Amino acid sequence: LGRALEIALQSGRTMQELPLSGGAPGSRDVDQSLDYDFRCVFLCLPRWILFRRIDARCEQMILAGLVEEVAELLLAGRLKMDSSAAARAIGYRQTTEYLKSLISLFRVKPLSLIQQQDTFHHFLAGFMAASRQYASQQIKWFRKDPRFVWIPAGEHTGLTTSQDPPAEQIRRLLDFDPGQFESFLATEPDRPYRQFSVDEAGSLRTYQTQLQVIQRGSPEESRILERISSFIPQLERSGLFASHHSTTEPMP
Repeated sequence: LGRALEIALQSGRTMQELPLSGGAPGSRDVDQSLDYDFRCVFLCLPRWILFRRIDARCEQMILAGLVEEVAELLLAGRLKMDSSAAARAIGYRQTTEYLKSLISLFRVKPLSLIQQQDTFHHFLAGFMAASRQYASQQIKWFRKDPRFVWIPAGEHTGLTTSQDPPAEQIRRLLDFDPGQFESFLATEPDRPYRQFSVDEAGSLRTYQTQLQVIQRGSPEESRILERISSFIPQLERSGLFASHHSTTEPMP
């Protein structure tokens, strides 16, 4: 955000409008830093709490119609497989692969309920895993940036002894004058939180997803599989997957 603001104010153009190899013609050097006082905060959680929230969010996206949304976009020609940034986005990419896999399997023979369940949960587990992996990459990126102050998000996380909620801790950061803030950063007040994010990584190798709603055999799973089955014939007739081979292993 800071970089985008610098470019916009110095060149009068957005980052997307600038040539890849330099600034806008006649503009000042966009690499020249502006004299802005940015206060950057990273709200952190123990990874297992974050992962549980990510898994739950993935479930909610499926319940809200992610698979149907992707199918409709494909049929309308508004989502191009393997050739657009949207198609490669987490969620869309796994859903497209799932639909390709289903079409491939249905062309051989109708799937039994167990096969439909296995294929669906293989897709859901992959979607959740990709989302957690992306979050882990973000944590690593923020851990390397000293400009960000790590503040535990929420109470009862086991990360902090502070009695003040995150909003109050952030307000205090904003009350510092620039010199005070730089001195505060120099003390590395968030070192324990950054180090904890490193130390906890090993314990997460045995992390297991715990589905909250779409358990195997649940009414929610049944409704989802029924909705998916209803538009599979239309996707097959569309020919969208005629020249695409699924990279998802068919379930036995």
